[in-house]
Amino acid sequence: MSATTSFPKPGTVLWALDVDLEREVFRSGAASKPNVEYLRYIDIGIDDQDGRIPPDQSDKFMVSPGKGISLFLERMIPEGMVVVDPAAHPHVDKKRTKKIHWWGIDQKHPIPSGLQLIYDGQPPGHCTLTVTREIPIAAFLSLVSQIPFSQRGIDLVAPIY
Repeated sequence: MSATTSFPKPGTVLWALDVDLEREVFRSGAASKPNVEYLRYIDIGIDDQDGRIPPDQSDKFMVSPGKGISLFLERMIPEGMVVVDPAAHPHVDKKRTKKIHWWGIDQKHPIPSGLQLIYDGQPPGHCTLTVTREIPIAAFLSLVSQIPFSQRGIDLVAPIY
């Protein structure tokens, strides 16, 4: 995270029907997709279960305002990791490195009705693509599927130690 980055106040609406998305937002995903086609239990506030919510249960669980898909206002490297340049650091053990594929929301597109992007700042730089009212996961994911994401680059990271 850059020391010069200024983040908005927690609770700021970054994108909504009446608010244009005016800055880059990022999500780490797979090489071929941003991984926004599923939710994990933790994404909807269920902390006592791990993993993804199975597709056959997506009508049984609800997404509440403030819950949803994590995005960041800048590329956030996992704690304990550092970006490496293989050309500058040829001694880095390739088995310990990991590629982070970054995706961003294409700007100049309207947000689907029923969604909004809220800055929560937990951790700093974090925002949530969420709902304006409680809806089933299947409906939420259907709305999210209408949002165009594009690749924004790859970071090669390795443990600090």
